[in-house]
Amino acid sequence: MASHVEEVVEPDWDAVITDEVEWCETRANAFCIGRHLGNGSFGRVVQCERRVGAPPFREFALKIYSRARLRKHHRFAHDPLTGRLAAITGERKVAAEVGTREVSHLRSLYRSLASCPARQVEIMRRLWHRNIILLFEVLDDTSAESIGLVMEFCSGGCSMSYDEADRRFVSSATGGVLPEPLAAQYFDGIARGLLYLRDRCIAHRDIKPENLLLTEDGTIRIADFGCARCFARDPAAVTVEHTDDAPPEASGDGFVCDTAGTYYFLSPEACSGESYSAYDADAWALCITLFCFVFGFLPFDDEGVGPLMDQIKTQPLPLPQPLPDDGPSHLLSLLTAALAKDPKSRLTLSQLSAHQWLQEHSMHGDGSGASVP
Repeated sequence: MASHVEEVVEPDWDAVITDEVEWCETRANAFCIGRHLGNGSFGRVVQCERRVGAPPFREFALKIYSRARLRKHHRFAHDPLTGRLAAITGERKVAAEVGTREVSHLRSLYRSLASCPARQVEIMRRLWHRNIILLFEVLDDTSAESIGLVMEFCSGGCSMSYDEADRRFVSSATGGVLPEPLAAQYFDGIARGLLYLRDRCIAHRDIKPENLLLTEDGTIRIADFGCARCFARDPAAVTVEHTDDAPPEASGDGFVCDTAGTYYFLSPEACSGESYSAYDADAWALCITLFCFVFGFLPFDDEGVGPLMDQIKTQPLPLPQPLPDDGPSHLLSLLTAALAKDPKSRLTLSQLSAHQWLQEHSMHGDGSGASVP
């Protein structure tokens, strides 16, 4: 199986940016708001239809951000004074906790959090790949409290949902875990999407089953680019503009110092408070996701952030026991090699894409570079 991003002719795609928006409970401009699809940290996702012309009207997913929630957002970053991870919630708190020299560094990080939707839009607006969710339009009226992202609607929902009570992942298609052939199909599509992103100097930073959506025909799409980062220095090579507000750790080689995404899917090095590769962290999260696909539970699981990070850094991978006599040896080989604690010892994303386990399930060229519907 090829271990590189497919060479395909991409259309000259660019999402529409609309800066005059009439919001009401049931409508945003021509988009008629329908049923609720889910909640996020900063708002909600709803189904909608663009009521223009004659029916049938096309369905979309509308992600509605709350500016108020965005202003309250926090995440962890490396505190240069203590050498530990610290919660960054705003400039005033930062100024009270660290010295003047470090404030400028963390102030830049805080500004980047406030502009999260803008960065997400700039990353997503020209992406075109079979395994990446497509962004159609951005509803961004600065006089309104809401920001809307109109995206492709994936009628199959998320790849797996998490049952908080049982602490298990469940597939709506199977009622439980995924059979290996289906898990391999999803894994292959996600890996192709991540290779496409890396080829464009983009790290997703929040790969998990809930952010992987299924189309009507079962194609998996990487969604939710709210934590994504672009690292290219050449503005002609990518769509993201890097300004003085960009955190200094956004280096061209993809190294970062902060946490982003979902703690259960963080790599060991992301829990250390030191600089680490966001690309390597994506590959780790992909393999934690694969573990959830085939076993149905999180390999590292604690309700406390500190104990959870300690588990991720030190606890061996908890493979289910006993394994069947004819157990999935190639799968276990992939998981063991891909989830090594030392990032230098792990399989790379390209190596994962060419692994024997995928070949075992005939995951060769499957048209993943085909046009997005």
